Amino acid sequence: MSTDQVISSSPQATAETYVRALDDADRDATNELVANGGPLETWSETEFEWVAAFDIDFVGFETVEDDDASVIGDITMAIGGNTDTVRYRFRRVEDEWLIWAALDGLRSGTAGYTSPRSVARSYIERVDSGDQDAANAMIADAGELGPWSADEFDWVGAFDFEFIAFEMVEEGEVDVVGDVTIAIDGNTNTVRYRFRTIEDEWLIWGAPGGSLQSSC
Repeated sequence: MSTDQVISSSPQATAETYVRALDDADRDATNELVANGGPLETWSETEFEWVAAFDIDFVGFETVEDDDASVIGDITMAIGGNTDTVRYRFRRVEDEWLIWAALDGLRSGTAGYTSPRSVARSYIERVDSGDQDAANAMIADAGELGPWSADEFDWVGAFDFEFIAFEMVEEGEVDVVGDVTIAIDGNTNTVRYRFRTIEDEWLIWGAPGGSLQSSC
């Protein structure tokens, strides 16, 4: 498939073409829809290796925010029969809508945490597994939030943690504030974190709404 066959006259058209290219495991066609000069890198061969193993179907598109310069949209897709929603920013480049940034994007995770959602999910998974070092590795060294101490982490092993959802609350030039919904022993709670990119990797920078550490 070539993107030349489809006129990307809208973000939704670009989204549909992008998902079809993923389903075809056509990395070149997929990367043609990622804008040059944007913050989102094109798919590498290593990242793209897992794509061919799954059937990927376009389910729907919803515009979240629309202004003169860009559109933020949620793409719902089925990957191997499991439905998921990813969020991208689209911009018009030479009369064609292209993907500019992944606000909650689709990546394999082999090249670091490529979205706030991906680091949030991994962080909760590491907390659930009781891996203090791995959880602390996702907290920025120079950030506002300090790492877990051994005493703080003691209580974690007594509970089951499950990542439920991520919702972006605020998007700045250098960071993102998002609400992370989790279940602790089946009880749902939401914690708010500030995320920042450090050397092209999203990490947890601060906890403006109180962190898991403050619960201990």
